[in-house]
Amino acid sequence: MEEKKLNYISDSLAAWGEEVDSELKKALQRMDVSVTNDLYNSLLFQVLRATGAHDGRYQLSFHEYGRFVDMGTGKGGRRRAVESVAGNRKKWIGRKPKKFYSKTVYGMLNRLIEQVIYGYQEVSASTIKTALQ
Repeated sequence: MEEKKLNYISDSLAAWGEEVDSELKKALQRMDVSVTNDLYNSLLFQVLRATGAHDGRYQLSFHEYGRFVDMGTGKGGRRRAVESVAGNRKKWIGRKPKKFYSKTVYGMLNRLIEQVIYGYQEVSASTIKTALQ
């Protein structure tokens, strides 16, 4: 791939990474996920520049328990006294998912894809047509 396009992809990934980091931190605060801010402080991202071998890479990391918070899984809940079999499901008190990661990142991913594919202005219509054939 030509150098200009590789730089464009890397710059797009870096800008998107900054935006994702900011939005994830806002989502954690809005959902009041952590009392100690341990998960908030563990959010780190890294953008690897594009080279001839790959188009660039974005890596996000945070504490593993953040995945469980996002999915609403964990130790389980507690049961109240069961009065009847029919009402058993209504008596379960469990964890609810707090979609700070999946909802935020996957919602922003389409915007990144669109920007990388269609944002590079020097791609000609003929190049796109030949790629689609």
